Parts: sequence; structure tokens; C-alpha cells
Amino acid sequence: MCRLVLLITLMVFTVTATGCVGARETDEIAYVLAIGLDKGEEPGKIRITYQIAVPRSLASGSQAGGGKSDQTDVLVTLEAPSLAEGRNLLNSAVSRVPILSHTKVFIFGEELARGGVADVIGPLMRFREFRGSMFIMVANEDTAQHFMQKNKPKLELLTSRFYESMLLAGQETSYYLRTHLHDFYIRYKTGNIAPIAVLAGAPAEVGGVVQRARPPERADEYVGNTPRVSSTEMAAEALGTAVFVRDRMVGKLTNKETRMVAILTNKFRRGFLVFDDPLEPRKLIHANMRLGEPTKIVVNFVDGRPVIDIFVFLEGEITSIPSGINYEQPQYRSLIEAQISQLVEREMERTLRKLQGLGADVAGFGYRACRHFATWQEWENFDWLAAYQQATFRLQVETKIRRQGLMWRTSPVK
Repeated sequence: MCRLVLLITLMVFTVTATGCVGARETDEIAYVLAIGLDKGEEPGKIRITYQIAVPRSLASGSQAGGGKSDQTDVLVTLEAPSLAEGRNLLNSAVSRVPILSHTKVFIFGEELARGGVADVIGPLMRFREFRGSMFIMVANEDTAQHFMQKNKPKLELLTSRFYESMLLAGQETSYYLRTHLHDFYIRYKTGNIAPIAVLAGAPAEVGGVVQRARPPERADEYVGNTPRVSSTEMAAEALGTAVFVRDRMVGKLTNKETRMVAILTNKFRRGFLVFDDPLEPRKLIHANMRLGEPTKIVVNFVDGRPVIDIFVFLEGEITSIPSGINYEQPQYRSLIEAQISQLVEREMERTLRKLQGLGADVAGFGYRACRHFATWQEWENFDWLAAYQQATFRLQVETKIRRQGLMWRTSPVK
């Protein structure tokens, strides 16, 4: 009996104590942190830029070749017909085995994005090393290779940490909306909602100092780059949204338009809103706004055309009243609430008209429209994008000022 128990115990240990055949030591692996994709010079090829971590630079006091190295990553650019072949070539270009499971972000050059990314998205979802939580970005008026070369953040030791922190911080303003690979793929495959991606720009560097960005079409709106006068921080910037129809990029949204999309899709957490003083138009009032309740959207059909009713409820806190007018009083507070409602309604209507012109249903009205069809086949036969471009929007925005900051009364300066 004892021998039988011993035999069973040995068999259990034989199964559970065995090592993994595919295990590798850390110093045998090249961790790819970011991948950039551009259109190749030769037809049918793509240019792939890999950003690979340098582990020894993260260890304090480490030395290479007799001196310390402060380079935390290296860039390798290859041309290949596909991502799979690019990985094979990368294995020959570096001394370690490339691992893609730590990749934080995919960056598309704008030319490639406008030409279509369908051939790239498919392999990303099928191969196990590509995770659905990876971020998607588009380099604004730039190639992914140049964008990655110019991105040199100083606040973060690892570039992968920079990408992750920057994209997660977007919820503080909703000036850009982070998009994961899985979200992009679902939007692309269903057709009920248009794919989007973060629009990012490389800093315009001259003599080691970031220069002022190109003036925008509107004074208070920006795309891709912030209006920096100068800066010694050489990190890339995220501002605005790249809009896709199926797999092709068709347009861009500014920071203000992106915020309107965030309100429509219930992704707007908070953000400062600056608007004209109702009684002193030369002065500006600041308010910290948030969604008071989820945005309500109802889609109906009238004579075969979609009629989309949208109700938005915002809550806010006054943070600055330079004019000195006592807007804390109820009769004055209603003026601010009406001013905010009119501003948001005007900006949202302009954004929706722009998206209609692009033929991109970014807010996902198609999900609500398909409920009017009895079967999926009927919905498939219905040309929703054509109907969406003829849709009528009826907007209603309501604002409620809940707090006045740390002051209970404002008085003018004497």
C-alpha cells in the first residue's frame, strides 16, 4: 500500500514539477514596446518600426562597454510584405528573440491610415502575442517612423510608460479618446459604429527647443499638436481624433469636437469649459463640467429618414468669475446655465454635421437604429450610412450649476 501511495505521489510530482519547454531567460528576449506602421516604398510592402527596450539601462549603476548608457530603447525599421515577415526579419536584425506581448501601442502613419489598414488589423487580432488592450494611434500629417524618432519624453524613463500614462490621462479633458485594438476591431467589423483612433503629433523641434505649432483654423481648436510657444520636453502630443469609415481614415476631429463625441458616447468624465460672460462678453468664465447623467439618444424613422433625438444633462462648478458679477445668486446663475447649454448645443450640432459629411457614425446611432428592423438580414440590406447622412438631429442640452467653488459670493473690485 505504501509503495502504491509513493508511486502515485511520484507521478503527481512528475507532472506538476516539470518546467516549461518554451521558457526563456530575460536576457534572451527583446521586448518590443511600440510598433509603427507606414506605407512602404515598394508596392505591396509596409515599413515597420519597432521600439525595443534596453533592460540594462534601467538597472542603476549598470555599464556597457566601460561606460554608462542612458538609452532606454532602440528603434529598428524594416520593410516587409507583412507583420509576420517583419517579425522574422527583426529576429535577424537583433541579437535576442523579439517578444510582442509587451507592446503598448500601434502607431499608423497618416498615409497608411488613409489608404486602409484592413490588411494589418486582421493579423493583430489573430496572433496570440498581440493583445486587444494595445492602444491605436495615428501620426498627424507624419509617418510613424518619424513620429517615433522625435518622441523623446523626459518625464518617463520608459517610452511604453509614457504612452500608457498619456493615453490614460485623456479622461481628464476628453480632448482625445483612447482606443484599444479590440475596440477598433469591433467597430470595424460591425459597421454600426465608425472606428476612431487617437491623433498624435511629433513636436516641431528646432535647436533642441519645441517650436510653436501651426495656427489652427479656429483660435480655440487644435488638431494633433498643442499651441506650445516653446518647451524643452520633447514628448509627442495627443490631441484630437482620427475618424475612419471601415478601414480607411477619412477625416479628423479637433479637441473641441472630440469632447462633443465624448459627451455623446458617455466617455466625458470632467473638463474645464471656458465661455463668454453673459453680462460682460469681454470677460471669460471658467467652469469644471461633467455629465450629470448618461446621454439619452433615441432614433426613429419618419418617412424613411432617421430622426435622432439627443438629450444631454451637464453639471458644473464655477471656478472663475473675472467680471466680479455675483453669479452665485439664482437669478444670475440661470444665465450661466443657459450660456453653457447654448455653447454645447452649438458645438455638438457642428460636430454632428461634420461627421455626417464624412459619412462616419462615430457615436453609434446605428446600434439604436437597428432595433427598428425585425431581422438582421433586413438591417444588412438597409444602407444605414446613406440614411445617416440624411438624418435630422434634435438636440436638447440642459445645464445645472451645482457648486461655486470655495466662494459663496462674488463682489466687484472697488
